[in-house]
Amino acid sequence: MPFEASESPTPRPRRALVVDGDEYARTVLARTLESGGLVAETLCSGDTAWQTFEAAEQGRREGWDVVVVCEQLFGMSGTALVRRLRGRCAELPILYTSSLPCPEALPTPEREPPIPALCKPFPADVFLQRVTRLARDSRRCADAGAGAGAE
Repeated sequence: MPFEASESPTPRPRRALVVDGDEYARTVLARTLESGGLVAETLCSGDTAWQTFEAAEQGRREGWDVVVVCEQLFGMSGTALVRRLRGRCAELPILYTSSLPCPEALPTPEREPPIPALCKPFPADVFLQRVTRLARDSRRCADAGAGAGAE
């Protein structure tokens, strides 16, 4: 059936990357996001997350509308990953999580948007609300992690 002018295309589902060193936490966070209508991808390593982000930059894979980063990762720390991601794309929405004492937001250079933080444990509905809001307001950096032809 051909596309008719009165029909509107189905909006692309928002995509989230969850990077957490704890397998159980990754699974729970991904399922929470999926229950809210987001497509969730999970990784356990900061190094792998960075390589995956670079692949998306080069258009070899689809990127994300929001990235959730836990401090405790295999390889590169969550803070180091956040710095690298923001170095390439200051507008990329990131939610930082940690089971260690964490601030309300991570400090950033003055022209960059703040990086909100949630300290574990946190209620699933609060997590979903934060990530959904970040994904909804995402500008999906054209050259950083959004992949070729995003939006």
